[in-house]
Amino acid sequence: MSVSVRLGADQLTIDPGSTVTLGVEVRLLEGDSDRYELSVEGLDPGWVAIPAPTFDAVPGEVTEQKVFFKPARESDSLAGSYPFVVKVRSLTTGESRTAPGVLTLRTFHHLTADINPRRALAGSNEEGDATFRLSVTNMGNSEETLQVSVTDPDNAVAYEPERESVTVAPGQTVSIGIPVMPKRRKLIGSVQLHSLTITARSTTQPAVGANTQATLEQRGVISPSWLVGMIALLLLVVGWVAMMPKAPRLISSKIAPESLKVGEVVNMEWTARDAESVRLQIGNQNVDEKLAARDVYTWTPTEPGQYVVTITPVRNNWNGTPVVKTLTVLEPERVPEPEILAFDIEPKRARIGETLQVRYRLSDSVVKASLSPIGRELNPRLDGVQIPADGSPGRVTYRLVVENAEGKMASQSVDVELYEGTDATIVAFQASATEVDLGLPVKLEWTVTGAVRVELAIGTEKQAVDTNNGTLEINLPATTKVTLTAIDANGRSATKTLTITVKDPNEVPPVDEDNPPATTGTTAGGGRPPTTGGATGGNSGGGTAGNAGERTRTDAPNR
Repeated sequence: MSVSVRLGADQLTIDPGSTVTLGVEVRLLEGDSDRYELSVEGLDPGWVAIPAPTFDAVPGEVTEQKVFFKPARESDSLAGSYPFVVKVRSLTTGESRTAPGVLTLRTFHHLTADINPRRALAGSNEEGDATFRLSVTNMGNSEETLQVSVTDPDNAVAYEPERESVTVAPGQTVSIGIPVMPKRRKLIGSVQLHSLTITARSTTQPAVGANTQATLEQRGVISPSWLVGMIALLLLVVGWVAMMPKAPRLISSKIAPESLKVGEVVNMEWTARDAESVRLQIGNQNVDEKLAARDVYTWTPTEPGQYVVTITPVRNNWNGTPVVKTLTVLEPERVPEPEILAFDIEPKRARIGETLQVRYRLSDSVVKASLSPIGRELNPRLDGVQIPADGSPGRVTYRLVVENAEGKMASQSVDVELYEGTDATIVAFQASATEVDLGLPVKLEWTVTGAVRVELAIGTEKQAVDTNNGTLEINLPATTKVTLTAIDANGRSATKTLTITVKDPNEVPPVDEDNPPATTGTTAGGGRPPTTGGATGGNSGGGTAGNAGERTRTDAPNR
């Protein structure tokens, strides 16, 4: 069968209740003229209208037919996409060709609401409210999730639906009970009507909803005539009661605390009515016969035990009903002595302005701790604090004072030496040798930071030198102290001293009288006796010098 079928559009979108036209082109490619049938499959037949269900086709010509889609605007026309097939069938041979398409129905919303009863009386059930039943029908073609609300012009009613939200399928009707009650109950008054608007609204489409009207009738609990009669009767009873003599009575009494320890304070408070005074008895002791009818009595027990407290209202010789209470007095707890388990301050010598690390450890009985002379309160549960090294240069005694709950105290002290520091620092000051032979040079080297002036004192002679890094080579005639002084911008100084020992090669070494050196003959070259390990015989003087040189080399590594 040489027939082709082409749709004017394979995707159609329509609102239920409206009409959309689909063009169908049929071309007979070869063969003889024939008669064909046009049909649509896959859709509700009521949605489809074909003006010419049969037609003739001529070879080589295009025949255009029309199909009309008109789904009804009702809940059965559910929103969604519906695939369909347009079929062209030869009435002669029975052969057919098809073309697919999709018809999409848009969503439409339509809700109706009804209420039953239209008018209800508040207080018609045990809870004091009236129950309305709202019926909502979904006439649209999609599922709706609704919330119910009740409003009135005076905002005088409250409501609580059986369900916070309800889902209604297309074509379905649901019923929701709505208890409604006045926010304020009327004790006295005439009938009052509240006009209500009950609304069911979509949670996803706020513009979609339905409402209906109802009336809530509210009546007073007491009618005016009944109230007048009750007031008259009440006044009569009150007058009769007022004229009757009344016994003295306690309307309130309190003991606080009801359990305490020896030495603590208890307050006994009462208020009596129709009484001239109150008699108070604690244990076997009558405290007072005529305390005020409204009073507070303070008592401090000195012995432990159970005490029966009796409070009796009195008027003339008429004793009212006493109130009896029990007071428990316990032994006082013994508070442990306060102890300082550890206390130290580092460093023991500090520059003014530096930070001191205070470390301490106290017993659990300590409730208060302070550090003098700075007057700082310390937390007994901590184990250390940092404080600044403030004060004048010299020794400062820091005293830790602790106290327990009973006020008992203990203390410990730590001394710290404070000095006024300088910004100048001598990083290094050294000599090439601290012990040299007479006539040999010594090289001094130094490194200084933070100084504006540096002085070098060789014996009693002073000279200014390089303020940062420097070297100086000197010859010393004798053992001498060399002092390097670094001075900062505030005139404060730091010093470092070296002692350089100068040895004379001609100096006779001291003789150990207990172990004199061996003497076998005379020493050549000057008559000096040789020392142990020194040069003897013909080494005139030279042996002594050699020994001195050996001593210098031996001491050199100790520089």
